[in-house]
Amino acid sequence: MRMLNPSFSNPLSFITLLALVLAWQWAAAQPLIPVESLEEPLVHHSLKVLVDPVAQRISVEDTITLPEQLGGNEISFGLNGNLNISDYTGNLQAISNPVETDINSNASPGAMASTTQYSLGLQARNNSQVLLIYSG
Repeated sequence: MRMLNPSFSNPLSFITLLALVLAWQWAAAQPLIPVESLEEPLVHHSLKVLVDPVAQRISVEDTITLPEQLGGNEISFGLNGNLNISDYTGNLQAISNPVETDINSNASPGAMASTTQYSLGLQARNNSQVLLIYSG
């Protein structure tokens, strides 16, 4: 008996192809997990960034959209100690002096960076969106 495709004359090739097809069908049959069901709520950042390599400066306008689960009166976050916040929505307060922390870099293991922790009181009328403008 002659096969149409000689590459399938080897049983191992046929079994490999069959395994791939079955794996694909199994993966396609799995239900998609909606983003809402993830354990950690997602925070969305819309960034406008200006980088000046000559002056070694960066300016960022960060519009942050918070999920409903994080809604409330206050959020806290950390920002590199070399960056200065110049404008924001809400009531911003530095809650710690800059602290050296590990930056978890593969390129420079053990590298440290200065980080300042902030607390931001959210405005009652739009507590799901925050604007931060910072540079350094």
